Amino acid sequence: MAQELIYTSAPRGLLPGSSGFCTVARTVGMSPVLVGHLESRSGYRHLFPPQSEKASLNPVNWSHGTVRSGQSQLHILSRIADAGLDYTKRSNVIAHHLVLGPNELSPCGPAALLAEPDLMRTQWDLTPTEFPTGRPIPNPPTRSLKCVHWERICGDAGWGGVLAESVLQNRSACVLFEPGTDLLPLFAESIALLPESLRWKVTFSTYLREMPTGGTFLWKGILAGTPEAEQAKSNRGTLFLDLTTIGRESPPTESSFVKIARTGVAVPPQKEKPRDAVPPPPVSPIPPRSEPVEVPAIQGDTYEIVDSPLKKRKRPRVGPWSSRYDSQAVSAEKERKARRIFFTIIGLTSLVILVLLTLLCDELFNSGQMRKGVSQSFGSLLQPATKTPDPVKPNPPPPVNPDEPTMEPPKSEEPETEVPKTDVPEPLPDPQPTEEELEAQRLQEEEARKK
Repeated sequence: MAQELIYTSAPRGLLPGSSGFCTVARTVGMSPVLVGHLESRSGYRHLFPPQSEKASLNPVNWSHGTVRSGQSQLHILSRIADAGLDYTKRSNVIAHHLVLGPNELSPCGPAALLAEPDLMRTQWDLTPTEFPTGRPIPNPPTRSLKCVHWERICGDAGWGGVLAESVLQNRSACVLFEPGTDLLPLFAESIALLPESLRWKVTFSTYLREMPTGGTFLWKGILAGTPEAEQAKSNRGTLFLDLTTIGRESPPTESSFVKIARTGVAVPPQKEKPRDAVPPPPVSPIPPRSEPVEVPAIQGDTYEIVDSPLKKRKRPRVGPWSSRYDSQAVSAEKERKARRIFFTIIGLTSLVILVLLTLLCDELFNSGQMRKGVSQSFGSLLQPATKTPDPVKPNPPPPVNPDEPTMEPPKSEEPETEVPKTDVPEPLPDPQPTEEELEAQRLQEEEARKK
């Protein structure tokens, strides 16, 4: 028994307070997660408005998809189509979904099951309802293998076999069609060509409104002249069948599926003929071990010849792989050579650096400024350091007490004698230092500052 859900526009939905596009009927006990998933798959894009004369050309979206529920895989059969005007006089859509478990799959396949009359609802005028039990699934009879609908639309029934071969090749397929073309009979005929174990692995949508991101459907029906059709042409590795121009193309390549689609007669698989048994190569018997044969002595020596063809002759081992000890000796010798080369390079490099430093010092020492600067710096270091004496500070006068009488020194009654003036020679001006003395003084100050 399959679960079902109906989604359309109604003044009152199944849930309290719901109206407009909502769920109006479903099976009792359906999971809320599954209900939300089915409602998200109920979208539809009208090609013509309901008041238009071409409203009947709005395509019906027949689809078969899968969804994982716990550890089991559920199959969803859907019919989504135009439903005229709703209660607000706007365009309406009705979506009817059937959810089948893994034990409820009919051998005819999903497309043939959807083609059964009165299985899917096209209108809903009832009040919101909960179905107490599931929907019984019919078991349609096996249809003819000849692709009649493909022959009527394309002119060659072999194209139905080409679409069926894409399943074995694990390729997705895009079928372009014009308004008024129903792809469900075409898909049903192609699925009938497959074995029963592969029929329910074909997921499809006969009117895809937008390209799925994760490759939801294996077969996709796309309306010609839409942006989805241009996008489908850019997909590499996808089988592309354009029903608008397929009649003018060359017929498909002959294959087993193409032949069945044209004739309707299943070709039994041919068993491979057993290959002729190749006799094994004859095995030569092992000769018995013979006794030693005595031969005449040659130059006083005696030899024994033993006829043993099974005895293998040992080949001498040559090269560093002859023994483990030889390989260790070779590796040790390589290490010693590398060490000698390394130390030789280090010694040569040190010698070159020492020679360059010697030449550089000799060049600097031969220059006049270097020799003069060195002599002056070393001369200032050899001179004894003269310490300047500290200036003698005069003793301050004793404090004067205003209460004590001051005593003036007695004046001498001797007459003052005039000191004869002598001509004192004026001091000579300091000699101006030379440039060499200034340079030496500067170097001396720099050395003192460094210390």
